[in-house]
Amino acid sequence: MTPTTVPLADDLAAAARAWAQGLVAAAGPSFRALYVYGSALGPGFDRDSSDVNLLVVLDSMPFARLEALADGAAKLPPPGDGKFRFAPLVLTEGTLQGSTDVFPIDFLDLKERRALIEGADVLAGLEVPLVNLRHQCEYELRSRFIGLRQAWLRAGR
Repeated sequence: MTPTTVPLADDLAAAARAWAQGLVAAAGPSFRALYVYGSALGPGFDRDSSDVNLLVVLDSMPFARLEALADGAAKLPPPGDGKFRFAPLVLTEGTLQGSTDVFPIDFLDLKERRALIEGADVLAGLEVPLVNLRHQCEYELRSRFIGLRQAWLRAGR
């Protein structure tokens, strides 16, 4: 799979950059990248009901940086304030590197469809081993099957 970035509508890119500027500022010199990912990049995106997933990548996150991010997040507009509902996720490069085996589906999707808004494309070189893909798929399917059984019993049929 070739890592790719996808084009992003100008209004969404500008809105994401503006909405996340407090987080980016709070990240300071640790800031590496700001991405939009997920359904906002697909043809079925619905501005009225879908979240816009933002990924903020830092090189490290000591406790002082976490506190600064919390202060920055407290000043963010509410997620649904404006034309888009933003849902931020803040990860370090180390977390990205160390989590590809646990969340291969998510990271394969990130590698396939992402829009870099600001910073360096740190996901371009991310290696996602496929050896654990079957385990995550099986976990997801079994969890949903168990949940369906529970819902069936709760509903009385």
